[in-house]
Order: sequence, then C-alpha cells, then structure tokens
Amino acid sequence: EHSLLELIQGLDHERFEVHLACSMEGPLTDRARELGAEIHLVPMLFQGKLRKLWGLFRASMRLRKLIRSAGIQLVHTNSLIAGYCGIFAAKLCNIPSIWHVRDISYPDPAKKLCTQARRVIANSKATAESLDVPEQHENKVEVIYNGVAPRFFEQAESGREVRAELQVNADEKLVGIFGRLDPWTGHQDFLRA
Repeated sequence: EHSLLELIQGLDHERFEVHLACSMEGPLTDRARELGAEIHLVPMLFQGKLRKLWGLFRASMRLRKLIRSAGIQLVHTNSLIAGYCGIFAAKLCNIPSIWHVRDISYPDPAKKLCTQARRVIANSKATAESLDVPEQHENKVEVIYNGVAPRFFEQAESGREVRAELQVNADEKLVGIFGRLDPWTGHQDFLRA
C-alpha cells in the first residue's frame, strides 16, 4: 500500500487522472484521496471458493463499467486479487493492463494471468522468478525495485537519537530489518543470524 501511495504521489497529475478501486474505506483510501485520487469502492475480498469466483466475476464487471464510464485508458493492478479482476476487466474493454507484483509464491491461475497483462512489474528478481512465466512471455516481466522518496531520508532521525530511544550504547552494534511480517520475508533468518 505504501508503494502504491508513493506511485500515486509521484505521478504527474497534469498528465494522469488517478482512479483507485479498493474493497473498503480506510487509511489507504484516505491518503490516496489526499493525493488527488478518485476513490471507487469495489468489493474484491470473498470467503469460500464459489463465493470467491462469483465475487471476482462481479468485481470484474464493476471494474469494466468503471473503466468505460471514467474513460480509463490503462489499468494498473496492485495485488493478486486486484490482478484477477483488473486484468480481466481491461481485456473486456480492450485496454492495456499492468500487474504490479510484490509477493513470492503465486498460485497457478495467477501465473497464467500474468501472460494476459501487457506488462508485469516485479519488485525484486525473486518475485519475478516466482511467477515462473513461460519463456514466450518473459519479455513482459520487468523488475523495478520500490523507490524511496528523498523526504524519507530528510525525516530520518540521527543514529544517536535512535540509539537513545532504544537505549543502545554507541559502542554496541545496532541492526534493523524492515519488511512485511510474512514467513518468506526471512525475519526468522535475520533473528537467528
């Protein structure tokens, strides 16, 4: 979500009109709205196989209607579920789609889905490799690492302030890890090391 917000903020709003479809209101929609995105609520989270299939189909149809009514010319999906709905809706409207992937380990339908997108942006080589894209579609996948805005570094506290807050002496080693708390991100390996 943070990466998506950075993308919305970094877009040239003179050239691009941003529409964000989300399942529900929350901090993401609040911040995206502040950044100038128009928010559209399209439920995409469902429990159970049949409900999920029917729900994803209905979400795709709602996205198709949104694409047509707003005159959207490019669909950028930002998650696995959004990829299912957005890429299908874009295909129905005959417009290009980009699937932005950030996870490792995708189910087979997702691996097939990525061949339907115009481009797939992976945030790491490991993510790109986990898609296991057929050779004839490999040129669709491009690794673009998540950027960090310069303001992040401007707001960063000095090492001295961080050590004081954490009560770590200047002569002691201080190491950190940042990432989502998923098993595949390797936090356990970091702690064991």
